[in-house]
Amino acid sequence: MKKLFFTAWFMIAGAGGAKAQESAALTPLDFASGFSLEGTSPEQPLYSLDLPADVLLGTVWPDLRDIGVFNAQSQSVPFWLRQPSAAPPPMQSAAMKMFALPSQRNQSNQDTIVVSTDRGRVDVSLPFSSSDAAKGAAYLLEVPDLKDYPILARVKFDWQRGAENWRGQVTLSGGDNLTNWYTIASGALVDLKAGDDSLRVDELPLRNNEGFHYYLLQFDTPDAPKLTNASIMYYEQAALPEKLMLDMSAKRISANEYEFSLPHALPVSALRIQLPENNTIASAQLSTRATADEPWRTLGTSALYRLQEYGAAQTQPDIDTFDRVLQTVRIVAQGAGWGEQAPTVAALTTARVLVFNARGNGPFLLAFGARAANEALAFPEQIPGLSGEGAISRLPTALLGAAVKLGGPERLSALSPAERSATWKKALLWLVLLLGAGTLAWFALRLIREVRAGEYQARE
Repeated sequence: MKKLFFTAWFMIAGAGGAKAQESAALTPLDFASGFSLEGTSPEQPLYSLDLPADVLLGTVWPDLRDIGVFNAQSQSVPFWLRQPSAAPPPMQSAAMKMFALPSQRNQSNQDTIVVSTDRGRVDVSLPFSSSDAAKGAAYLLEVPDLKDYPILARVKFDWQRGAENWRGQVTLSGGDNLTNWYTIASGALVDLKAGDDSLRVDELPLRNNEGFHYYLLQFDTPDAPKLTNASIMYYEQAALPEKLMLDMSAKRISANEYEFSLPHALPVSALRIQLPENNTIASAQLSTRATADEPWRTLGTSALYRLQEYGAAQTQPDIDTFDRVLQTVRIVAQGAGWGEQAPTVAALTTARVLVFNARGNGPFLLAFGARAANEALAFPEQIPGLSGEGAISRLPTALLGAAVKLGGPERLSALSPAERSATWKKALLWLVLLLGAGTLAWFALRLIREVRAGEYQARE
C-alpha cells in the first residue's frame, strides 16, 4: 500500500515536468479549417491580408489566439494582427465667392455696405473705420456650403503676377452674421522675384479650424495687387476604422423576448438592429453575456425605430457596446413591441489586418479554429523592417484562395495541452486522495486488530 501511495505522488510530479513537452507548437492539423494564401513571391518578405468575417466566426477564442500561418513545409511563420488605420483624407479645395469692397466708404466708425451673396442681398457691417480704408484694399469672402463638417486648414489667394516685387501684411476676420467679426489670422502675402528664382506666399493658415460662413480680408498696404480669386483649403473628416458585420442567429424565448447569438464570443463594438416592419417604433431592454453559464449584463434601454418617409428609410443609429466580449444578446420589447416577426441583429467588430512573414516556400496557409491553442501570441508591437504612417497599407497584399480542410470540426472542442495536463493532474490527485483514505483506513483497522489481540492475550 505504501509503495502504491508514493508511486501516485511521483506520477503527479512527473506530469508537471511533461507539461512542457505537451505544449509543443500546433501543426496545421490542429486547426479546424484554413484557406490557401495566393499571390506571394520569394522576393517580398512581408504580406498583408484583410481577415474576412468567415475567419473570425471560425475561431474559438475571443483574442484570436487560434489563428496560424504556415508555409508549404507546414512550418509556422511569424505573423501580426493589426487594426486597420484610416488613411488620412486628401486636401480638398473649394472656390470662395469674393467681393472687392469699395475704396471710398462712409466716414463712420462702423461702415455698412450692401452685398449680394449666394445667401441673398445682405447688409455687411465692416469692422474697420474710414482711416483703415486708406491702408489698402479689403475683400469679403463667402465660404461655400461644405458637407460632413470638414476640417478647414487655410485660405489660398491668387493675383496677377506683376513686374515689381511686393509684400503685403493682411488681417483675416471671420463671422457668421455679417455684423460681428473676430480676428482669426494675420500674416504676409509675398510675391518676390530675383532672376530665375521666385518666392510666393499666397496662403493664410486657419489654426483653430474656424468654421465661419464669411471672412473679411484687409490689406495694410495700398500697393498690393488686385486679388483675382480665393479658395478654402480643407480636409474631409477622417473615416472611422472599418467594421466587419457579423450576422447573429435568432431564437425566440417568449412573445416579447429574443436572443441573438454568434458562434462564439468576440469583442463587439456595436449592434445594428433592424425592426421587421416599416413605420415601427419600439422600446427594448438589451443585455449581453459571453457564455451560457454567466449572468446577463445590462446594456441599457434603447429606442428602436424603422420609418419610411418620402421614399427614404430611417433607422436608429448603431448601439455602442464598447468592445464588450459577448456571444449572445437578449432583447426584451417594452410595451407594444414590434409585432410577430423577429428583428435582425448584426454584431459590428473591428476589422483586422494580418501581416505575415513569407518565410520558406509557398503556397502559404492561413489556419484557424483550434481549441487547443494554449495562449495568445505575443509579438513585438513594431514589425521589423516596417515603419512610418500607413506602412502596412503599402505592403503587397496576399489573396485568399480556396478553402482547405484541416483537422475538422472536432478541433473546435479539443482540449489544449495545459487543459489536458490539468485534467490528468486532477484525476491523479483524486486517485491519491482515495489511496490515502484507503491507507488510513487500513492502518486504523490493523491497529484495532492489534489492540484487540493484545487485550485477548492479557485476559488469558
